[in-house]
Amino acid sequence: MCIINNTKKVIFIHIPKAAGTSVAMFFSNYSRYCDLEVGATYLGEALQLEYYKRFKLRKHSTVHEIQTVMGVERFAGYKTFVFVRNPYDRLFSAYKFLRKWSQWDGYDTFRKYKSYAEFVESGEWKTDMGPDQLFLPQVSWLRERGNGPLIGVDHVCKVENMNVEIDRVCGLLGVDRKKGGTIPKLNRITTCEKNMLPAKCLKMIRLHYAIDFDFFGYDTDYGRYVM
Repeated sequence: MCIINNTKKVIFIHIPKAAGTSVAMFFSNYSRYCDLEVGATYLGEALQLEYYKRFKLRKHSTVHEIQTVMGVERFAGYKTFVFVRNPYDRLFSAYKFLRKWSQWDGYDTFRKYKSYAEFVESGEWKTDMGPDQLFLPQVSWLRERGNGPLIGVDHVCKVENMNVEIDRVCGLLGVDRKKGGTIPKLNRITTCEKNMLPAKCLKMIRLHYAIDFDFFGYDTDYGRYVM
């Protein structure tokens, strides 16, 4: 969910499969009548289609798209934050999600993969960006457009440090952490299948998402993420 909180002058950029729905639902507890939620919550989902038709804002709007709608000057007056995830886990999360979600055009084709390793080895995720472009590198949500220059985001938070990051953002916004309640744990994944990846598949992921590993400071050692 994209959040534009006019009360606190803060914007949340929702990168697909980076715990954005959990984060958005948590921070929606701080919304007032004048604040905008697009996607994720009941209110956000009800607004999403018409808001996109009229204003070109959607659940997974990029920084550039939000900035274009708001205007550069007004956008600059808001604090911005985003959550990112280590590329290994993010790709696996996308795979598990698409295995269950039948409401997209590629579902029947996607179901042909008998395992996560087979899917990764196919390389389809490198050429077909998937619904809402969820296979793109996370850095793509922070660019002007395409491979354009990065637009500054005030706070880049990591899913792996969720509770610490939530506390930090609450502190920066000057809001009571307790009001948000517990952080919803949605779309949780089991790790057994994720752990069974051959070296050639790991290399494919490292190369395709090299910019994310580098820019967000993630270790490429897969062993650090295996549980």
